Amino acid sequence: MRRAPVLPPDWRSALKLYNDHGWTYGRIAQLYGCYYRTVSKKLHELGARRRSSPAWHSDRGRRIYEVWRAMRQPT
Repeated sequence: MRRAPVLPPDWRSALKLYNDHGWTYGRIAQLYGCYYRTVSKKLHELGARRRSSPAWHSDRGRRIYEVWRAMRQPT
């Protein structure tokens, strides 16, 4: 359940939480009482970059992803 924000979101502060403190879009959305997509859109406009999954940095993670992707291919 989303709670109504007390004040309009301060997107610069949200960007700082995301970049410097490692907060997720979901956590910021809860704080500001808005949707995940809104946070994603606003922070992207301010220059935030999506974090890559740690799985991409290992051979095992890449292999798992390739298996998952192959399973999703339409037959």
